Amino acid sequence: MSLLEMVFGEKTRAQIGLVTFDASVSEQHTKTAEVTSYPVEDGVDITDHIRRQPEEVAINGIVSNTPICYLASLLAPSPLKNDLTSASERAELAYSEMQRVMDSGELVSVVTSLRDYDNMAIISLSVTRDAANGNVLNANVTMREVILAITQTAEAPPDPVEPARKGVQNQGAQTATAAPATTPGPSLAFGILGG
Repeated sequence: MSLLEMVFGEKTRAQIGLVTFDASVSEQHTKTAEVTSYPVEDGVDITDHIRRQPEEVAINGIVSNTPICYLASLLAPSPLKNDLTSASERAELAYSEMQRVMDSGELVSVVTSLRDYDNMAIISLSVTRDAANGNVLNANVTMREVILAITQTAEAPPDPVEPARKGVQNQGAQTATAAPATTPGPSLAFGILGG
């Protein structure tokens, strides 16, 4: 927790997974919905459903090898939580971690001054570096929410035809024979007529 967070009790720096920016230059929070509609024979299209789309957050953040903080020259912490690497490699370490998260498809939590997000994937990472800011990582990171589905498995019901098949045995090849033709005799005719 930074000194500003302790004094003012609010979040002042953006954090993506393990990476905490020294400064968040800008944040763009995007929330959209898709309105589905279908044409009808007469009149305007009919809307039948509204679906929320995954949220996106774009952050322009800075990590410096020489941050301005209390006793920066002695205590410049790593931009990664629980990491004690050299202060002169802070920018490179932050960039490597964001690349790793993006390449592995790892879902991370994102903390911003506006709100917190869970299950976010990095979909875009661009870094600007030139002679004027060689010790600074100026990163533009875009993240999109991944909506996870919960699946369940169940056993298939038994096949209703299978038990009937079990009683039938293969009797080999059979030849068809014609049944003898019979004609009703007099006894049958008298039985029907009452004689």
